[in-house]
Amino acid sequence: MLKIYQLKSGKIYDLASSVSKSLERHRSSQVTVSRASLHKLKANPIRVLVHGNGRPVAVSNRNETLFYCVPADVYEHMVELLDDIELLKQIQARQSEESVKVSLDEL
Repeated sequence: MLKIYQLKSGKIYDLASSVSKSLERHRSSQVTVSRASLHKLKANPIRVLVHGNGRPVAVSNRNETLFYCVPADVYEHMVELLDDIELLKQIQARQSEESVKVSLDEL
């Protein structure tokens, strides 16, 4: 198995297992979504967002979800997870490649 290592804060760790563990941890967690009507959002947008208590808010019109208002920290976390998924795909694609031994002194 190909091991990809990344130097982080002076420590070397196995990046593939780190990403896999992170994704598994987040797959098992559920996100609670608040709901609000488009009419309520138009009338008082701040109140709708505050009522969401930091969770995503599904905005609907006639019982059809139109869009989600996602707090900045949740959005940033989602982007990080998507980056981790792409990184894991690259790692898995390269696992069949032949490894090359390199010493740090040679670099």
